Amino acid sequence: MMYSEESYQDMIEDDYVYYEETEDDFMRVYEYCTLPTIKQTSHFVLVLLLHCLAFNGLTKIFAHGKHNMHAIATILGLMYVFGFALRGSLEALFVIPLVLLSHNALHHLNARSMQPIVVIGPIFAFILIFCEFFGPDREAWLKMRSVVMIAMMKIISLACEVHKSKEVPSLLEYNGYLWCPANVVLGPWMSFKEYKARSWSQRVLGVEWIWSVIKYASMSLIFACCSNCIASFMLDDHNNVFVVAFRQALCFRMSHYFISYAASAAMVAAGFSDDAKKPWTYAIANPLEIEAPRSLASVVTNWNVPTHTFLKRYVFPAVLPHGYFAAITVTFLASSMLHGMSVEVSVVLLTLGVFSYAQTKFQDRVASLLDCCVRVKACRNCKHSRGGRSLLATACNALFTLSTMILLTYVGCLMDDVGEDRTARDILLNIYDRWTQLFGVGHLIAVFCISFAWISR
Repeated sequence: MMYSEESYQDMIEDDYVYYEETEDDFMRVYEYCTLPTIKQTSHFVLVLLLHCLAFNGLTKIFAHGKHNMHAIATILGLMYVFGFALRGSLEALFVIPLVLLSHNALHHLNARSMQPIVVIGPIFAFILIFCEFFGPDREAWLKMRSVVMIAMMKIISLACEVHKSKEVPSLLEYNGYLWCPANVVLGPWMSFKEYKARSWSQRVLGVEWIWSVIKYASMSLIFACCSNCIASFMLDDHNNVFVVAFRQALCFRMSHYFISYAASAAMVAAGFSDDAKKPWTYAIANPLEIEAPRSLASVVTNWNVPTHTFLKRYVFPAVLPHGYFAAITVTFLASSMLHGMSVEVSVVLLTLGVFSYAQTKFQDRVASLLDCCVRVKACRNCKHSRGGRSLLATACNALFTLSTMILLTYVGCLMDDVGEDRTARDILLNIYDRWTQLFGVGHLIAVFCISFAWISR
């Protein structure tokens, strides 16, 4: 097709205006969103890292004392929580008597040989529900909620370990474990054994350690910018409803990666590592396994590895003697409480559970019919005639990955408005509207999976 000189010139001018407007938009996003985000988040991460580096350095200097590490962890943890994270909130002081009372409770539980999760679990659930829905100052509670939840996870896990070993740690050890600055606010949960192992760790703090801290901290800032600015700039509200939903879900996931990588930087800066054989790593979330997952089971496992380990190790087995359904229900309730206990979170977790069940049944049935390695988890010792690298298995797993990404978008877009002060009715109506706009595609996929698995038996 031939263009006249005038039309060609008009087209060049239109392109120039378009690129000029795009460049102006980019500069506005950079100036008014990206730079402020970097400044705020870098200050937040820097203050956290300074406390963790101080903990690491002081424990190295005073390594000769048996209880020095616990005293340093307690002092620095309290300084960080009340001096920076909670900014002197007096309401948060109720956490201190909670810690002291829980230590006393450990002695009583140990003396009476009572199952800790059965006693402590309901008490902590009552405290969380009261603070979440009936507390006098919701703003103060939102500030200290993560501190309380991390402390409760540590107390529950320690109580279960004490029940087995019959050895209650001293009050100083107990406080050091709970107030350790590396994970007192952002997490992650770690066991008391992992915390104590830090006291006799002789790992050298060299170039690999410095690089690991910088890498985790830098990645956290990148994820914060992607969540707040870049995703919204690249995928604005003028796009298709599915694209907008994908952006909303992506922003939520990016904000989670920001917290996870900042927490990883803090743990490594404080001298912790999740694998003694690897050079200074601490994996909390695995973005690659979440963004391109083989199944929803992979997302659940890799979303927060320490929390998943906590639930699998201490909550699920403790309730399993009362029945599989009871164990699943209590684990779901515990997970919901540990993730904020909002209506959106509860709906998302419940929906993920249902979708994951449907996906598991469907892929198990397909694997059986095709004799192909396409289950939700790859076979360790695959005996299928068509292995995981076969063309059919690769094609099927690619389709399952695509369907999982659709389900993640369908569920994740609900988390866009979490934290807003609304009634439960308004939240449920909003969820219904969101899913109606997406034509209920997630539920249609789940119904198809369950129906196929049932019909093809």
